[in-house]
Amino acid sequence: MKEVFLLPVPLAFAGLVFLFCGWMMRVYPPVWPNVWYGYRTPKSLKTKELFDAGNVYSARLLRTFGPALILIAIVYCLLVWVLKIDDAAIEKAGVFVAGFVAVPILFSIIPLIVLTERHLARIERGEAKSSISKSD
Repeated sequence: MKEVFLLPVPLAFAGLVFLFCGWMMRVYPPVWPNVWYGYRTPKSLKTKELFDAGNVYSARLLRTFGPALILIAIVYCLLVWVLKIDDAAIEKAGVFVAGFVAVPILFSIIPLIVLTERHLARIERGEAKSSISKSD
């Protein structure tokens, strides 16, 4: 039964990494152009305004998705405990269990990129302000 509770550890760890990265990008914003860290895509590297806006926006999303991943891991542990799922059942589930860890992480990374790129496109078209502020 103890091994069952270890399954959400990678998911919770990913949530902590998201939170840490979002915090780092807020406290120590990347300097443009930057090859080490920050939100860097062809669109965000076009101008300093887009680079800064992309980093502020993606940092906000990271600080939103991080706790969501941690919450999913906690809910998983509670479900295992309440439903009294044992190791044998988890071994039979195999691919489903791997998907439990991978799918929430992918469903956080993909929207992070898509939403940030849409935000940058709106700024490029003049439909949105970059709204860069330290109190995000």
